[in-house]
Amino acid sequence: MACSTGVDEDGMEQRNVEYILLAEFDIDRGAILKHQYPRPTGADDSHLAELMLPDGAHARESDWTMFFLNQKAPDESGKIPEGGPPLLYVLNLVRTKHDKEVRRGAVVKAMAVCTRHRFIHIYQATLMLALENYYRASTEETLAELYKSANQMDLSCMPRLSRHETTILRFSDDQNMFEERFVQLETRRRQLGSLPHDVERLDTTHNDAVLAELAASTSEDSGSTVRP
Repeated sequence: MACSTGVDEDGMEQRNVEYILLAEFDIDRGAILKHQYPRPTGADDSHLAELMLPDGAHARESDWTMFFLNQKAPDESGKIPEGGPPLLYVLNLVRTKHDKEVRRGAVVKAMAVCTRHRFIHIYQATLMLALENYYRASTEETLAELYKSANQMDLSCMPRLSRHETTILRFSDDQNMFEERFVQLETRRRQLGSLPHDVERLDTTHNDAVLAELAASTSEDSGSTVRP
């Protein structure tokens, strides 16, 4: 089931994944950014290529790296400036394939997904398959397929964090922070899943009183406490 893109607090449409990037190592030109899908990120191409293909990447068969786009430095008072493009988390996979028929005996490529979601590990499996497909068919269509698949993932149980919550998470090592937000969304998903018809689910989604009543009945049936 496709997840609704939604709208962020600035009124902008929000997708699961904003960009797909592809970089490769050219023996004459070095690291180059080959593709940006569906549009350029606005960041410097050479800088992106260097982040995606760090020094020594060719020495390993595969490697995962992570970096940020649109990161803002705090001002003198320690506050993060508001406005401008949103902070993007980038999950990058580098892979080296040895081939005796090419110069230097290896082909090095990297593919990355750029997302507003902090929990980027959920894209690892999809990214691995997409990069393998790109080695077989090195066209922008492979990036388009990954972009479409990632944005059709159902992330309805992933909370949309506010700018302030995101800032707190950036400077915190507590991986369980805001855990209750996930619990609440998962509880709501299970409540809606117990309804027999799609029309009834649609009506109930926007009725907190009905959800509260449903939660109470679920709690009585299971003997446990469920928070609506």
